[in-house]
Amino acid sequence: MYLKKTIYLSIIFIIGCCFTSCKDESDDPKGESFNVSDNIIGNWLIASSNAEEWLTYEFTETSRINAKFLENQKQAEGSGYYWVNNEKNSLTGNYKLENGNVIYLDWIIETIQPFEISFKLFDNNDYIGSSSLYRILSSVTLTANDTQSINFKAICGTDDVNDIKVIDSNVATVTNNGELTGKAKGETFLTFNTANGHAAVKLEINTSVIF
Repeated sequence: MYLKKTIYLSIIFIIGCCFTSCKDESDDPKGESFNVSDNIIGNWLIASSNAEEWLTYEFTETSRINAKFLENQKQAEGSGYYWVNNEKNSLTGNYKLENGNVIYLDWIIETIQPFEISFKLFDNNDYIGSSSLYRILSSVTLTANDTQSINFKAICGTDDVNDIKVIDSNVATVTNNGELTGKAKGETFLTFNTANGHAAVKLEINTSVIF
């Protein structure tokens, strides 16, 4: 799957090596405000995430990066550091997984919107492909079999949204009007499109507690 390539091919598993990036990119990204350092801070979902495999990043103001992903029905986490070069529109970094493997990031930012950032992925300076980050704006906790309407205006400032999806319909479903229904215990994400790009909401579905 593409997400597996994102994790294992475009993000290199190398232990104990120095990381450098020497690509030459001259085009400035398109977007409302191009400054990678200012716009990357926050929580993000990789656009290629799906029911079997998803990947999230947290980029902090102190240059920490925290990653969490689902693969082979198991969740894993890692943490490390990232670096931004605003002149080259690049983001590089690395984080260490619980099993000791070190993963490296090597991106060239193409476009920046308030909720969505697109980028090119490189592996040892070889172009791998393109992907996007969807900003995770909020989280919703729901009990299985319960229904709740998503207040998009409160989450993103507008009701004018479309392309509303839940990446794992076994955990939750959503209607075109934003009515969310919990299906089974688990964690997944709701994604939707706005004038400011795609965004995401983290969903946690719990089972009913019987007293």
